[in-house]
Amino acid sequence: MRMTDTGAGHDPGTSPGHTAGSETPPPVRSGADGPPHSPLELETGGRRLLLSPGGGPVIFWGCHPAGSRPDDSPLAHRISLLGPIEEWDLAKGWAEAVHHEDRDRCLASYRDAHAEQRAFELQYRLRRADGGYGWVHDHGFPCFDPTGAFAGFFGTCTDITGLRRDQERERLLADIATALDTSPSLTTRLRLAGHVLVPEFADLCAIEPAAPGPAGTERAARPLVLADATRPPGEIAFDEAAVQSWLADAWNRADSAGGPPHPSPGPGRIRPRGGRSEVASAPLLAGGRLIGALRLRRAGTRPPFGAEDDRVVEELARRLGLHLDYARLLGIERAARAKVERAAGRAARLQRLAAELSSALTADQVAAVIAAHARSATEIDARVTVVGIGGVPGAGLRVMACTCAPHEPPPPASGDGGGLPAGPPGGPAAVDPPPPALAELLARPRPFWTGAAAEGAGACPSCPPPVETGRAVLLPISLLGEPVGALSIVLPSGREPGEAERGDLIAIAELGAQALGRARRFDLESRVASTLQQSVLPDRLPPVPGATARARYRPASEDRLGGDWYDQVPVHDGRVAVAVGDVSGHGIGAAAVMSQIRGVLSAYLAEGHPPGRALQLTSSLAESLPAEVMVTACCAVVDPAAGTLEYANAGHPPPLVRTPDGAVSFLNAALGPPLGIGEAEDAAMTRLPFPPGSTLLLYTDGLIERRDENLGSGLARLSDRLAGCAGPLDQTADALLALTATASQDDVTILLLSTDPAPPGLELALDGDRAGLAELRERLSEWLGTSGFEPEDAFEIVLACSEAAANSIEHGYGFEPGPIEVRAERAGDAVRLVLRDRGTWREPRVSDRGRGLHVMRELMDSVEVAAGPDGTGVTMVRNRRAPQGE
Repeated sequence: MRMTDTGAGHDPGTSPGHTAGSETPPPVRSGADGPPHSPLELETGGRRLLLSPGGGPVIFWGCHPAGSRPDDSPLAHRISLLGPIEEWDLAKGWAEAVHHEDRDRCLASYRDAHAEQRAFELQYRLRRADGGYGWVHDHGFPCFDPTGAFAGFFGTCTDITGLRRDQERERLLADIATALDTSPSLTTRLRLAGHVLVPEFADLCAIEPAAPGPAGTERAARPLVLADATRPPGEIAFDEAAVQSWLADAWNRADSAGGPPHPSPGPGRIRPRGGRSEVASAPLLAGGRLIGALRLRRAGTRPPFGAEDDRVVEELARRLGLHLDYARLLGIERAARAKVERAAGRAARLQRLAAELSSALTADQVAAVIAAHARSATEIDARVTVVGIGGVPGAGLRVMACTCAPHEPPPPASGDGGGLPAGPPGGPAAVDPPPPALAELLARPRPFWTGAAAEGAGACPSCPPPVETGRAVLLPISLLGEPVGALSIVLPSGREPGEAERGDLIAIAELGAQALGRARRFDLESRVASTLQQSVLPDRLPPVPGATARARYRPASEDRLGGDWYDQVPVHDGRVAVAVGDVSGHGIGAAAVMSQIRGVLSAYLAEGHPPGRALQLTSSLAESLPAEVMVTACCAVVDPAAGTLEYANAGHPPPLVRTPDGAVSFLNAALGPPLGIGEAEDAAMTRLPFPPGSTLLLYTDGLIERRDENLGSGLARLSDRLAGCAGPLDQTADALLALTATASQDDVTILLLSTDPAPPGLELALDGDRAGLAELRERLSEWLGTSGFEPEDAFEIVLACSEAAANSIEHGYGFEPGPIEVRAERAGDAVRLVLRDRGTWREPRVSDRGRGLHVMRELMDSVEVAAGPDGTGVTMVRNRRAPQGE
């Protein structure tokens, strides 16, 4: 309503209006011949109000001020002045016509407006003449008499039922749009839409598919109930798959039937549970096809659907059809994407399988990969067993891999000529006898067999019996049409494998068969290489007087034997030669080259060639090897008696020497190129002291190399470990071998040679007589023998010492008895003798005597005589003589 003030200004303190207590409302007049709803003018106290009704029918009312009763209100004293009052049930008064749920709110609002003498505005439900209720908008204005006293209210009551209905419909459509747009799941969107419509707009909401084909041969599809006010929410349950299936079925029906564009009106196949009901329906169109109808039902206690409701239902059906069409297209896209993803996933799994099979070298490793992928393709708790057939008749079946608990290793099969190995330690035992279904499958192969677990299980005798409800699956592993094994799978769930699972298992068996064929050849090659290498490497090191040697060899893995080798060769004159080498590569080729190089180098060393010359002669043989084969070697000759070491290095890691005091040093002086590279010249050779009790370490690069660090770190770690090894040589070898990286990809060879510690010195206190001289010769000869001196050297040293003792007896004591002290000790490659008496030196009595000192100087390298008042001392030194040909 629009209100216009056409009066003159007035004093706020003297507001115009009726006299207080007036029982008549302010006068109202309209145009003389104006229509009932034409603008009206209200005159009061000099103020003119122009009231223009708009929207719906308007009732103009007025009321005097409330009486003295506390419960009085303008609502009780209201009288209608003008308007379509015959449409409302006002016979018992305005207050009685207000809806009981709105009455208290209205009374409270009127009382507040009266107390404050202000305008008020509110909406409520008012009873119509037909007994129903409509919504009205009540707007009241206070009136005052000329003295300014409150004279009552004048106002309008507008019928806004239609407006409210339109607003409710708009809100309903907005709520439906929100429900259909907020969730990504079609199921959730439909459920939310049903909850919006029921029970506010209807008591049941359902989607009914289009009618079946013309002949009526198709079974009628059940409607999809979204909400039902008469049923608990838990009884109405449908998931995404069910909705998509229903939608696809409805689309296929619409596509094949080609029926009418709209469903026939009426309740259709949605039957009321009892009582009178009203049904409204509208067609559901998706992609231009009729896929069904949206049907809404109201109970008999509610007003029936009207024309406006039908338009709402049609709009709901239109919007729902758009969403169903979008969901259908989205479902098609998701199905296509899922198909592509399944294909991509399968391709990725097969690529991963191929990569793992390529990295698996032995047949046992291949079988383990097959078993793991077969289980991942079926069930996590599936029991997968891979069995293999031996390479010769009668070898039988053996379990190569099994995913159940660990098993005892099977005994080795004799006469196996290259078939599938029985598996690593801890693997299951041989299959004897095989399950009937497995024996039948291997005798007459077919791509796939499935049956009860009792018929196909038992491929692994160490596994517990399967559950009775389980399902067994068997696939042959065939190479060139001949079975080389089988894949056994027991599914505890008892289900049949799906089509995709069958395809994956067949692909796993086919790829596994090719890998097993390659692994069989590799196993054969590994056994040949292992046999060759074990026959070439010494099973024990020959004993050498004055020295002890220990060796360790560890291949990169049981199936990767390489070209590392070591050897110890005794050389004449008590010397010993040691050598360590490395041939690049693994397998039979590396083992064959290694055997040639080792044999040639050891032969040259045994002939007495120095290390440099031996390497130079061997290098001539290495020149004939293929260019991709590289050979490195390091050899040394140790003389325990002389305490010397000679070595030469052909591109090999540097040796280490640990002296008796614990000092460790690298031998880097004599380093040359690998064998077969460069001119055939004598390799560099170095000679250095090697005191008794020293240790020489030769090794291959597998001991020091690691992927995550440089070579210097490995050399430093090796030096520190050797410096801390002061125990027996076996413990030292084991401690050095423990430095090997866990995942080393190279062989490791260690050769240790340690000379015996120097013997203790000899100290004698003798009587200067014939018996004392005999004891001196006997004890000194024995000590020289244990000190590594040759018999000829020992004889000359004993003779010189005897001459010195005889001189002491003659010149010191004058052939009278007297004490003589003798001390002998090793000094590197020499022996030092000190002889002392307590007598007084006398000149010889006969001129032809006195040749003893001359003899001593001829036999010894140095002789010093010191005579004094307390006695005479003789100091003699003799270096070890080099053997002939050295």
